[in-house]
Amino acid sequence: MEQSTRRQQQLYIACEDMDFVWREQDVTEVERLWEADSGLFRIAHEMRREPDEVAVLIIDLSRQQRIKPRRGGIWGAEYFEFRKFAEGR
Repeated sequence: MEQSTRRQQQLYIACEDMDFVWREQDVTEVERLWEADSGLFRIAHEMRREPDEVAVLIIDLSRQQRIKPRRGGIWGAEYFEFRKFAEGR
């Protein structure tokens, strides 16, 4: 696509209202919470951030191999607690 054609098209910027900037000390805290098996919503609450912002950080940390996959994935231990509750155990 030509540069002049591209300039004429309207652009949509995804998640423009979100904040994806993190202080390194906060990233370290998210890594600690991840290792402690905290789920997405617990991490978001502790960090006082939107769950979507935390989810994008977790994706980035995983891509950079700063965190490892874990049982329960992004939901951590909370996933298994919810399953027990949902299944009536």
